[in-house]
Amino acid sequence: MFDQSFDRSKDYFVALQLLRIVDEWLDEIVPSLKELRMKPGLTHTEAEENLDAAIRFMTGRAGAVQNRVRRKVEQINSLRDGLFSATSLRESTKAMALNQAIYVFTVVTVLFTPVSFLATFWALPFLNNPKEGSGVVSEPSAFRNSFIVMPLLTYALVIGVAWAVGKRNSGRALLDLLREYWGKSWSLMRSAWTSRPQLPWRYRGSSPYPEA
Repeated sequence: MFDQSFDRSKDYFVALQLLRIVDEWLDEIVPSLKELRMKPGLTHTEAEENLDAAIRFMTGRAGAVQNRVRRKVEQINSLRDGLFSATSLRESTKAMALNQAIYVFTVVTVLFTPVSFLATFWALPFLNNPKEGSGVVSEPSAFRNSFIVMPLLTYALVIGVAWAVGKRNSGRALLDLLREYWGKSWSLMRSAWTSRPQLPWRYRGSSPYPEA
């Protein structure tokens, strides 16, 4: 039913070409006999009668054969169209399965991307320096909040974009949504930056204070 290697399509194409050639040959038989009858050397009454009988016979036989050829052409065209329809249906089914796989992959990516980003961000060395005079690394105040706010904002953004695209809203609504998301993300990043542990200041060069 399906034509994976296009072998059946090639067979149908060859059969149609052969039938087309046969139909053209059949069309040329009767005109060739009529042209032969008009030659000067065949003007004898008996020859003309024989040629007329041959023309009548070939006209009937050629017409019958042509009808069979044209019916075969219609059958092959029908089979070819059915084969193409079945192959197209199978390809569309594969495309739908691929789209579903991409959808699942996108959902999983959206779920875990914010957490991965925050884990990488809070693993930066300058955010994990211990307090001066102790070996304990204090937990920034925005650490826990970021793991709650950032994923929620990301999920809200994705849902909003999907809704906007599905409803085909104007581009202004989508830009406002992106602007709002960027403002909240920037506020969160600035809060995390200000709450980072301060490194002790080390003065390089000669001391500004006079030695005792």
